[in-house]
Amino acid sequence: MAALAVKKLPEGDEWLYELKWDGYRALLIKDGEDVQIRSRNDKDLTAMYPGVAAAGRRQKIKQIVLDGELVALGEDGRPSFQALQHRSSHQKHQIVFYAFDVLYADGQDLTGERLDVRRARLPALVSTDAVLRLSQDLPGSAADIVRALRAAGVEGVIAKRRDSTYQPGERSNDWVKLKLERQQEFVIGGYRPGGGERSRCVAGRILRGQGVTLRRKGASGPPPIRSTRGSRQAETATSSRPL
Repeated sequence: MAALAVKKLPEGDEWLYELKWDGYRALLIKDGEDVQIRSRNDKDLTAMYPGVAAAGRRQKIKQIVLDGELVALGEDGRPSFQALQHRSSHQKHQIVFYAFDVLYADGQDLTGERLDVRRARLPALVSTDAVLRLSQDLPGSAADIVRALRAAGVEGVIAKRRDSTYQPGERSNDWVKLKLERQQEFVIGGYRPGGGERSRCVAGRILRGQGVTLRRKGASGPPPIRSTRGSRQAETATSSRPL
């Protein structure tokens, strides 16, 4: 079950709100001693996240299917998608699994139950630790939550209908997501074309307005091109330029 993107969160007591974790959506599946981590595309991720798989095996329950997200947490507790993608170069980040839903438990299919009922079952079904955690509801109104998370630099927020049943593989209005992008408007204050192998590239000066004054914020352009691979790297730099 996937969330639809919206530009404004719905308000009301019929909705609950959660953090939009900056990670990989996954199912944690335990059947006796067998534990699997499956991606939304049904790719087997178990070998890639041995710590999460081990936390799954430590669960006392014999059979369970948890829906959640694989997240890389920094020392400050902030999630980093880049660290999750490049784990070998971010050794200080901890890989955790945040469970936010339970779909099956010891022979019982729970997908037909209300979301708030399923979530209420989680603390009794899941033995949490440093790796396997529960994603908590966010208190307050939608406006207050958005204001607080935006100030904290959090990626986004999910709103879910409390009475929603689980619809595997479906994108539903019962779950919606708001991405809290941190944006600013800039103008290109001048440019110059590259020379030689960079002749098809453009470099610019990025300016940001403050009142009636434009202040320099940086430059844009492709990365340096090594001469050993001439034309191929020039083509790559050209196709990936930000302008």
